[in-house]
Amino acid sequence: MRKASGVILGYAMEYRAVRVLDQMGFTNIIIADLPTHDIEAEKDGARYFIEVKSTRHSLTREYSAHKIAMMAELDGIHATLAMLPEPKLHETEKILSEPKRMLFKILRYIKLGDREKIDQMLSDHKVARVIAGYKSLVIQYAESKSVKLELGEPIRVETSI
Repeated sequence: MRKASGVILGYAMEYRAVRVLDQMGFTNIIIADLPTHDIEAEKDGARYFIEVKSTRHSLTREYSAHKIAMMAELDGIHATLAMLPEPKLHETEKILSEPKRMLFKILRYIKLGDREKIDQMLSDHKVARVIAGYKSLVIQYAESKSVKLELGEPIRVETSI
């Protein structure tokens, strides 16, 4: 019974979120219910992938490295709509913890094949140490994008053609 009420409350929250997004000027609002986001919408020519949260605590605490990798794959802006205490939309990248933000950025740059940005990030020893903590995931992601990573101090990157 408790699980059923949670599911019902979740759908009610998403319905309310759709109304809030409509009031914010979003169009083409679709409930997606995917691992990376709950709603897809457009505003000012940009595509948004929106995760709806109803917590007063950290909005991105439970975001795993794998979820961040899936978010990096999206072609648009990932946002988090906090419903409590009042609805507020945040660009997810800006509210991630610093290590998760570094991971998100490097994965996005790998996806885009932006070697200059990858090299720039990895030349910073602090960033290189953080990314090394996600070594397995980053290597797997890079290989899926035909980007070869050589891990060392600092991490070196080569793009395959």
